[in-house]
Amino acid sequence: MKMCAALAATGADVTLYALKGREPLGKMRDLYEFYGVPPAFRVERALFYNLRGWNWWIGFKAARRARRWNADIYYGREIHSLYWTARSGRPVIFEAHKPFDGMDSKQGVLFAEVLRRRKLHHLVVITEKLSRRFCKDFHLSTDCVTVLPDGADLPAAEPGRAGDHVRGSRRLRVGYVGQLYAGKGMELIARLAKELPEFDFEIVGGREHDLALWKERLSGGDNIKFHGFVPNAKTEAFRQRCDILVAPYLRNVSMSGGGDISEWTSPLKLFEYMGSRKPIVCSDLPVLREVMHDGRNALLCNPDSLASWIAALRRLKTDEPLARRLADNAYNDLKYNYTWAGRARKLMAVLAVPSTA
Repeated sequence: MKMCAALAATGADVTLYALKGREPLGKMRDLYEFYGVPPAFRVERALFYNLRGWNWWIGFKAARRARRWNADIYYGREIHSLYWTARSGRPVIFEAHKPFDGMDSKQGVLFAEVLRRRKLHHLVVITEKLSRRFCKDFHLSTDCVTVLPDGADLPAAEPGRAGDHVRGSRRLRVGYVGQLYAGKGMELIARLAKELPEFDFEIVGGREHDLALWKERLSGGDNIKFHGFVPNAKTEAFRQRCDILVAPYLRNVSMSGGGDISEWTSPLKLFEYMGSRKPIVCSDLPVLREVMHDGRNALLCNPDSLASWIAALRRLKTDEPLARRLADNAYNDLKYNYTWAGRARKLMAVLAVPSTA
């Protein structure tokens, strides 16, 4: 939704074809309000059923609708729909957030078929490491691969500067926004809350059964609060309530559908944190160092060392200049390098380049 809004802002005529999500809209009127984007593009939605072979059928339907639009380019992350689109002779851009499970996997075979038909206009990946992996696995030229990390919007109002908490006497709030899957970091936050009673930990996100599990595990703890699911458009207000934001990824990070993405991830959460102009404490994983730099725009901590996280949070509690410097540098990095608008402009430049696949 964010990327479609950014592409539409460049003047492109955009239609998004997507599966109907499971998140409730709540009191919001439509998807645009839910995600906090203007209704500058069309959305067509399809129901998803967890049935054998459904990916093939829904991919075929998506490709058929796309052909009716007679678009100049077909861009997406779902290889089945792009495979069917390429079979019809249309050029496609595939955006990958992780490698296929081997070149002989079903998805790998479909991608290889798109290459064989010479219908891959471009491959977009979210990290440099992922670019190297695809080039190696499929013998791709780097000319047809572009690295575009995920991004975020700048807040409507420029956030105030971090660090004012140092002069106050209130308890500091440490915030986390995201899912509670294994490896996302709730395991580490639970230990931090126990070891740092002087901090309040505020958690936004999580599916109902994950929330129930963690609430039961942490029953009796008075310095950790779960807010549950919050629509994307409302999360910035929560981040502004916090003094420090954490991204405590473990060395193995699960996806909702299974699998480990710790080697390839470009987390939306981190870019949204950067826009909030709050000091960030983040796990020191190789792939995250493509964006986060210790002591410049974040404090990076060993995910296996609870002591390093405790030290980082206590350091930010007392060091106002450091908190402000980290927050300002992260905000400026987002502003000049990682906004959705900037990502859309780079993608539109890619569209102007003839296919080299």
